[in-house]
Amino acid sequence: MKAKLLELEASIAQAKRAKSLIEHGLACQHRELFMCPNFRAALKARLVHRGAVSKAGAVHPHHGASHR
Repeated sequence: MKAKLLELEASIAQAKRAKSLIEHGLACQHRELFMCPNFRAALKARLVHRGAVSKAGAVHPHHGASHR
């Protein structure tokens, strides 16, 4: 039961981070969301974190790159 509780708490935390990112996107003043340094930093951190815990353990090199 404890493992399920920890799993649920991790899922809730992940959903809260995703919600925060979406809320920022909706309120952001940048016309192009990917030009927003705050959004890019948050997205990069999320992708790096996901890569760290993925089974493959690898992050695709283009995911964290800034697109200019």
